[in-house]
Amino acid sequence: MKKILLVLISLCVLSGCSSLHTHQWEEATCDQPKTCSKCGETEGEALGHTTDAGLCTRCNGLLEADLINKIERKISNFCNTMDNINDEANDLQYYVDNMDLFYLEIAGINGRFYSATSNLGDIIDLCGNYQGLSNLKSKAQAAFDAIPDGNVEYSEYSINNWVDQFNAYNDPVNNLYDTINDFENEIYQASFNI
Repeated sequence: MKKILLVLISLCVLSGCSSLHTHQWEEATCDQPKTCSKCGETEGEALGHTTDAGLCTRCNGLLEADLINKIERKISNFCNTMDNINDEANDLQYYVDNMDLFYLEIAGINGRFYSATSNLGDIIDLCGNYQGLSNLKSKAQAAFDAIPDGNVEYSEYSINNWVDQFNAYNDPVNNLYDTINDFENEIYQASFNI
């Protein structure tokens, strides 16, 4: 009988039987449930990440890093294009006395808006259905929807209408810029925690 009891105790010890030691629990993480560091026994479930793409605020991990890098490239292209558009729009004041040059400048700006539209469309598509990117996607969509109509006729009314659209475009673009800044700050923060 003593031999059987010794064999059973030995089997329990070798198999990590929880009744023979006090567990040393390591807290659950995003990826792992609560785990005993002695025997490997688990309890409960992993906590899960706080987002499906972007920066997890629990573990500071960057999720979907390749996707985020693609979005960052599109954001950079969009911001560069918008900088060029704003520079050209500021130059419009110099062409007020010459409608031919004014109209040509607007045509050039509209060409840049085509590039901005393409980048915004790519950002929207890349964000897809990721909950963690929904704010960026909605702001990009608002900016996309507000892009001025590129069809400007050679008339004062048409040009004034375009200028009004351009001025109205500033609000959604500024909202998008704020969201982009927040997004890029998260990514910058994550780059030091990876």
